[in-house]
Amino acid sequence: MNIVICEDELFFQTDLKEKIAGSLLNANGAVKSVKCYSSAEDFLYDWESGDVRCDLLFMDIYLSGETGYAAAERIRQSDDEMIIVFVTSSEDFLIKGYRVGAYRYLLKPVKQEEVDECLAYARKKAGEEKKALWVNKDGIMVRIEQDAVVYVESIGHKICMHMEDGSNCEYVHGGSLSDVEAALKSSGFMRCHKSFIINPRYVTGYRSDLVMLKDQPLFIAIGRKYRKEVLEVLNGYMLSQMPL
Repeated sequence: MNIVICEDELFFQTDLKEKIAGSLLNANGAVKSVKCYSSAEDFLYDWESGDVRCDLLFMDIYLSGETGYAAAERIRQSDDEMIIVFVTSSEDFLIKGYRVGAYRYLLKPVKQEEVDECLAYARKKAGEEKKALWVNKDGIMVRIEQDAVVYVESIGHKICMHMEDGSNCEYVHGGSLSDVEAALKSSGFMRCHKSFIINPRYVTGYRSDLVMLKDQPLFIAIGRKYRKEVLEVLNGYMLSQMPL
């Protein structure tokens, strides 16, 4: 799950980020990043260009420049799934907020239990919409839940998916590992090497040239070509899990 805070007052931005961190300490959620913006324009530019993903958006309505409500209208033109939570000091936009499918309307100062509820809802929604892959294994179509894949390995003409329960699913793939990468990218998977794709939620340790994955006996190399992007994502993921 990727969380974005769009708030132009530093005090409330920091307060909300701290409350999100407090929620993460008591939850087992797959939160990949928490990113802050001070303007709707900056967020929309990054989101529309694909530079940032957002599953849960905390949006101040009274932003300078483009208002949070106007930004939500733009978002809903192409995305009905993003969870939008309006954060504001006024109830003026209460009815209009729900017209753009806002999940909640929180008045400042936001309470910890309200943030907890928003994250719990987002985690539940993500769990209800688990993505899956169908692969041909020995002539049988097998359903693989993407969240249960720890990493994917290319071995010759075969693809091997290493699963959370310790099992492996090995199958012949007609395309390249890049095709598998494209299918898994929307779930947060990263290509870290010409032969490996990893699921960041299972990373238990890393350095500049390798990652350690949960319950896996080997280290996965980080190729030079992929190093910058992989380390940026892992650093962001790590920071999102730390208390502020």
